[in-house]
Amino acid sequence: MFGLGCVITALLVAELISSTRSPSILILFALLPGFYAGIWAKAKISRDPVMHQVPISQVLRDFRNPGAILFSLVLFFQFGNEWSMAAGCRCF
Repeated sequence: MFGLGCVITALLVAELISSTRSPSILILFALLPGFYAGIWAKAKISRDPVMHQVPISQVLRDFRNPGAILFSLVLFFQFGNEWSMAAGCRCF
């Protein structure tokens, strides 16, 4: 669902740039979170917290997972990318 949201956002922003129908795009952006808020409101979620004890060996083993390492690198570089763009923009 995250990937689908990213694709829809990119396509709608591209449509916004090429046309002047921005209210319809903004309404669509508001309807999608509203739809998922309705689903979440009807979901039956237990109020009791579930505590799981994870052994330290499992935690250390998770640090060797290539997917976790690559994901943390993506987040690290994306964070740097966002701040470099924010520092370069003197819009405020």
